[in-house]
Parts: sequence; structure tokens; C-alpha cells
Amino acid sequence: MTVYQQIQNAIDLVEQNLHRQISSDEAAAAAHMSLRCFYNYFEALTGQTYGAYARRRRLSQAFCRLREGHERVVDIALASGYESHEAFSRAFRTEFGVTPVQLRRGRRAGAPTGRVTVTEEGSMEVIVRDLGSMRVVSCTAFSPEPETKAHDRIWEWATQNGQEGRPHRNFGHDTDPNGRGYSNLGNRRNYGYKVMLTIGESVSGADGGGDLKLETLEAGRFLVTGVEGDVASGSDFIGIGWRALLSEAVKRGYRVKPGGRCLEEKLEPSRPGLLRLDLYTEIE
Repeated sequence: MTVYQQIQNAIDLVEQNLHRQISSDEAAAAAHMSLRCFYNYFEALTGQTYGAYARRRRLSQAFCRLREGHERVVDIALASGYESHEAFSRAFRTEFGVTPVQLRRGRRAGAPTGRVTVTEEGSMEVIVRDLGSMRVVSCTAFSPEPETKAHDRIWEWATQNGQEGRPHRNFGHDTDPNGRGYSNLGNRRNYGYKVMLTIGESVSGADGGGDLKLETLEAGRFLVTGVEGDVASGSDFIGIGWRALLSEAVKRGYRVKPGGRCLEEKLEPSRPGLLRLDLYTEIE
């Protein structure tokens, strides 16, 4: 299951229960994530905090019922998970700029929030995903243990620059000293790994001729699958995942983009000691 499907599970839970408040703990459990990881990825993938999205969707359903029907305001308030007419009216006015009564009288109001979908086509094993361009800080390191060195350096920078607790995504890919992908390396002695951490538009200070760079991870369309395994027992599960992903691309008739990117997104594992990744291969 990919991170997109995990967050979609939480969104589906909210949509199926717009009559009540779904706590963050319930939503995180539906996504099979720790609360901290859930908060991070929900905002990173939807552009909204979980609490804001859940509140807006309940109020938006109430907005439509107020416009379309003749139910009492208090009944709509209770059906939207609010314990009183007063609490509902305050939240409604904050969200839309008018009270429920004013909306019914034709006052102009803000637009309701539509349902968000973060998964598009595909099965629960492989999905197609369009990635928008993302601003990142990157670090490239070389053997021995290039992934560990690059990740440690990125997180050192993130901690020093107040980025550790902000919504982020963590991508990486194999490389060599010339910036070519791992399939072109030829031998492991030159094996390198590039880590890219997403950052906000206001972040600066990573570029200066050192080992960190500010750059843009360009937009693209990808076939995505998820893998998880115990690295201490070997990393064969990652190779198996890549082969399965490319095989699925052929089965579905997708064309892998010539010279396209292969990315790994590091995620929270289901239990300590495991490595969990979403694998991305770029398609046309």
C-alpha cells in the first residue's frame, strides 16, 4: 500500500462519517500511521491540515443542505457533528463569512470545500500518480553507505534550520559522480545516493558551494508501488519491488519514459527495524 492509499483511507473515513467528528487518532489508525506521520503526510499531499479538512467537509455538507432543503438549522447542526446551534453557527460563519440563516436568505458566501482524492487509477498494489514540481534541498553522498550519509546530512540541516517538524517528503535515487542513474554505474565502487527533502518557498541558506543544494524536483507522471522489508536480512525486497513495478507497467500498456526518473520515497515503517519505501518510475 502506498502513502497515497493510506491517506485516501483516512479521507474516505471522513467522507463516510460527515455526521460526526472523526478524531485525528481515528483517522491516523485508518491510515495505519503514527499520529505525527499522519499529520505530516496529510498536509503534504492535500495542502490542508487534517483538522481543517475534516471541519470544512462537514460544514460544506451542511452548506449544501441549507441551500437545497428546508430542514431546521438545528437539525443540520446536529447532523453535522455539532452539539449546539450556536457552535455550528459560529463555525459556519468563520468558514463562509455568513450565518446559516443569512445563507438561506440569499447572502453571498464563500465556496464550500469539495472532496479531496489523492489516489487516481490503479489497484491497491500499483497506482498512477502525477507529481507536481516541488522545491527541495538535496544532498549527494558516495560509498561506503551513501544513503545513510546523505540522509544524516539532510536531517542535520533540517534540524539546524527549523524544518524537522514541518510537513515534508523525503525522496531519493541512486546516482554516480556524473549524475547518471544506478543502471549506468557499472560497479558499486562509484555508487552514490541523492536525497531530496521538500521545503517551503521561503526557505534559503542551503546553497553555497557545499554538499547541499536548493533545487526543483520537476513534475512528472509516475507508476507507484510500495515495499517494506528488513534491510538487516538484505535489500532483495527493493529489487523485487522495482521488477514488479516495471512488469506492471508493461502489463497495463504504459510506456516507461526514456531516460525517465526512478525515485524512492522514504516512509514510516509499520514497525521498528523495517525500511518502507514507495517506488516511482516515470511514464509517458
